[in-house]
Amino acid sequence: MLIRLSLRCRCAKRPRAGGYALLTSPRRSDARSDGVVKEKIMIADVARLAGADGSPFSSATIAGGWVFPAGQVGERADGSVPESFEEEVALALTNLRGVLEAAGSDLAHVVRIQVILTDMADFYVMNRIYRDHIGQNLPTRFTHGAALAPGYRVELVATAVVA
Repeated sequence: MLIRLSLRCRCAKRPRAGGYALLTSPRRSDARSDGVVKEKIMIADVARLAGADGSPFSSATIAGGWVFPAGQVGERADGSVPESFEEEVALALTNLRGVLEAAGSDLAHVVRIQVILTDMADFYVMNRIYRDHIGQNLPTRFTHGAALAPGYRVELVATAVVA
C-alpha cells in the first residue's frame, strides 16, 4: 500500500524548479530594514510504503528521488529466521531487493548500505554472500557490530535512488 503525503510550508517566495526553496534558519542578517525576517523553507513530496504486517513503521520512504528502506533482516514471510548464517544474509538481501523494487528502485541503484552484524567474526562469510547479490555496482558500505533484536544476526540499512 502506497501512502502519499505532501509536506507544504508557507513561503513568501515561489519555490524554485524542482519543488524546493532555500532552507535556512532565520538569522539576524536575514532581517530586512523593515523588521521582516526572511525565512527560507523547503517543499517536498514524501511517499511511504506501508508495512504489510502492520508494523509500526514504513517499509520504505520515498522522498526527493531517494528511497530509504527500513532495516532489512533475514526473516521469512512466516516470521521464522533461518538457522544458517549464510541463508540469513541471503534472505536479508532478497528482502532488501523486494522492498526496493516495490519502491521503484533496485539493488543496482543503492548508493549506500550499512551492514550490522551481531558477531564480527561472520564478516568474511557475509562479505562473500553480499558480493554475490550486489554484483558489480558496489555502493559505499559501512559494516559494524552491534546488538540486534533477539534471533537476528544481520541487518541491512540502505539508501537508493529511484530507478
